[in-house]
Amino acid sequence: MKLKETDVHELGQMFEEGLNRMLKADKREKLKYRRRIRDELFAMLGWELASPAGIIKRFEERMPDYFQAVPYGFKDEIMAFLNDRMSITKGVKEGKSEIQMLRERRQASINND
Repeated sequence: MKLKETDVHELGQMFEEGLNRMLKADKREKLKYRRRIRDELFAMLGWELASPAGIIKRFEERMPDYFQAVPYGFKDEIMAFLNDRMSITKGVKEGKSEIQMLRERRQASINND
């Protein structure tokens, strides 16, 4: 599922909070992390069929030093956020079937292009 621009912005804010919680990074390292995060988030806007696990895996591959520097449990917070935003069961709770949700997502991605 494609993330909305507001979701990507919130994800960027979460990564910024992670930067603020880093204890061992100086200003230059934080600037380097911000640039890399911004580049990855911008690239993520174009992903059509992204999954939460795929997003986390890509970030871990591209920025392994970032995830080593943030406090324990940060990756789990990101995963919970992505699961919440990209969940099919979220629509099922609203009374929609999974097939309806998939059709709506596909139609929304076509309309956004």
